[in-house]
Amino acid sequence: MQKQQPLTVPQLADVTSWDSMKTWTKTIYQFLKDFLRVDKDFKDQLVAEITPLYGDFSYTPAAIANGSQSSFTIPVANAMPGYTVIGSYGDSLQGVSASYTVTAPGVVTVNLANNTGGSVTLNPSKFRVYVQPRVLV
Repeated sequence: MQKQQPLTVPQLADVTSWDSMKTWTKTIYQFLKDFLRVDKDFKDQLVAEITPLYGDFSYTPAAIANGSQSSFTIPVANAMPGYTVIGSYGDSLQGVSASYTVTAPGVVTVNLANNTGGSVTLNPSKFRVYVQPRVLV
């Protein structure tokens, strides 16, 4: 993104005649117009950066044997590797560990690891993931 140049405020002391008053008025009008545009662009960018991205996946599981893992992907538009992911499941994970990672642009991978000591079959439900676009710097 191109760096914005600071806006310069015209000074009233520069007004020495009627013509310079008209010029000053036009300049201050343009300044205010530019200021409002820059302010809107900033707010739009800020909202885009702090609004989480979302994806979900209806999961109909098979049994996960003790000591094994299962994984699948959830599409999340605009997600990029390195973004923070928070995930949830609509039912109990019954001791199965779930981890969520953006593994490719637009793809969140869910890894399920069963270290419970026995085979586990989760109840059918929905995985939901929220991806935080990036850290504000």
